[in-house]
Amino acid sequence: MPEDENKGLIDATNRIVSALMRKPAFRNSLRSLLNSIDSENSRDLARTVLWQDPELALALVGAVPSLANALIRFLDQVVIEVMEKFPPELIHEFVESLLQDVDTDAAKRAAGNLSVLFREAYLKYQSDDAGKGAENG
Repeated sequence: MPEDENKGLIDATNRIVSALMRKPAFRNSLRSLLNSIDSENSRDLARTVLWQDPELALALVGAVPSLANALIRFLDQVVIEVMEKFPPELIHEFVESLLQDVDTDAAKRAAGNLSVLFREAYLKYQSDDAGKGAENG
């Protein structure tokens, strides 16, 4: 396979992280960074990004499928690796502790809002598409 086939953001990130992960200082900094995620400020960040540069916000939203696929595949591989190498009891306890920290109300609200947004966009798209057919007929 030619070397250029896998070149992209995730491939580049993988190569960079691979080199950095060999350095204890990087691993310690990454742990510290991950422990400092303040998800309660995510809504403020969303408003800042959206209203400082709506075009950038729409570009971010346009990248959601690629980001979602990357995250899904990443998590899938993590789960595969963890299930192969850790005892089930440890995994179950860890997952239970993770789920206690998930904001399920916000997750449900986000899923509902996305559903409404996509349904309305789809209905508009179908309506516009039907109108084009009548114009051409």
